[in-house]
Amino acid sequence: MRSAYLTLEDFFTVRLRRWQRPHLLRLIGPGPETRILDVGGGTGAATSAYTAGSREVVILEPSRKKVDHGRRQRSGIRFAEGTAEEIPFPDGSFDRVVSLASFHHFRDQARGLREIHRVLNEGGRLVIFDVDPGTSQGKVSRFFENDVMGNGCTFSDPARTRDLAVGAGFAEVSVQPVGPGYFLSASKAPAPAQ
Repeated sequence: MRSAYLTLEDFFTVRLRRWQRPHLLRLIGPGPETRILDVGGGTGAATSAYTAGSREVVILEPSRKKVDHGRRQRSGIRFAEGTAEEIPFPDGSFDRVVSLASFHHFRDQARGLREIHRVLNEGGRLVIFDVDPGTSQGKVSRFFENDVMGNGCTFSDPARTRDLAVGAGFAEVSVQPVGPGYFLSASKAPAPAQ
């Protein structure tokens, strides 16, 4: 029964995020040499839509059930159980890190961004999409996640997310309002020459 529920969730996740695909392809720029980490990517249903043709795609997901379901359904994607605050990969492992509608689930957003910065290679790019708590959908999402589900999520507005990214060491931080939320993209600047 749980598998059927996750399959249904996959269906709706893909349909609800279909409008994001052109933005993601432009911001991520997947390619045959690109290694992508999707933080909070669930079962990988939506991830498949914007990572096709990439060298490596890894999903980091805290839910073991989603990881197990994803492994059964998507053999071309590697899954790891874990959280943004403790990413189980070495420094510089990825060219892109993506977090779609999962940033508000990070228990410690500043620490999660520092970890993402660590696992990106020099010149690597971060792409976040999250709902804006100032929009009507953001208010509904915050009410549902926190008051109904009791998840204790932190919905950061675009300015706060930008400040957190800068504080984590990211450069070229850009925020673009889109629909009910915003995209944030940023890069990991190359280390200064010695």
